[in-house]
Amino acid sequence: MMLTTILALCTLGFALIALSDSRHRRRCGLKPAQQKPWFWAGSAILGWPLWLAMETWSTGLAITLWLGCLSISAGVVFLGLAMFERSRQQR
Repeated sequence: MMLTTILALCTLGFALIALSDSRHRRRCGLKPAQQKPWFWAGSAILGWPLWLAMETWSTGLAITLWLGCLSISAGVVFLGLAMFERSRQQR
């Protein structure tokens, strides 16, 4: 359960960081927004899963699982945005 929570928080953090980039916002059909608040919110959210992992498991295991969740989340978010853009272009 904790691993799923960490994975979800990492995905949310990367989604906010991706949407802080005007290029990704345009691709998704969203209006431009101030980029820094989105970026800093995403970065802060990425730190919270590390803290949760450190509280739950030993340090080495926590960092390893956190890095694994970061990798999975980055792939899901950025490939998901690419697939979303491609589906929008095909319409």
